Amino acid sequence: MPFQQIRRVRLAAPPPGFTPVVEQHHSPNHGGRRPVTEGCVMHSTRGNAATPALEYQATLNWFANPISEVSAHAVIGFDGRIGFVVPDELISWHAGQHNNTHLGLELVQQRPGFTISEAQYMAAAWLLKMWANKYKFPLNEFTLREHREMPQGQRQGKTDIGPPYSFERLSRYL
Repeated sequence: MPFQQIRRVRLAAPPPGFTPVVEQHHSPNHGGRRPVTEGCVMHSTRGNAATPALEYQATLNWFANPISEVSAHAVIGFDGRIGFVVPDELISWHAGQHNNTHLGLELVQQRPGFTISEAQYMAAAWLLKMWANKYKFPLNEFTLREHREMPQGQRQGKTDIGPPYSFERLSRYL
């Protein structure tokens, strides 16, 4: 089932000089309400699409497919576009045992080692600040961990996001 864009909206309070384009999408791949929110697991898509735009689209299509049994709360395109996929109060299926305690954020990265754009860092910071304010978690390297740094990710050999992603670069906008 291909994704269906529900509506396009602009939200307030971006980093100075940056206004993200926000789109609403849908995934059936989620559970009930998350009982507690301790932070966000940072992922990258790595679907090997020919362009970042196709990677963004393919990720949304995959998350919309019930057969995939995976999702995230949001996907951030190379251009900084934010696609909301699962409502943030619900459990998205992105990091196994951490689904019940962490939000899931995907950065479009076609393959390992591909750059994360400045627009992605700005959009991620904008979104993470919004979530941190809503769920009352601090914005630091302990609450915003890469999938490869989480126990479940380590057990499964996850490598995302990986270099050249940099928490220090993200923190410039937090």
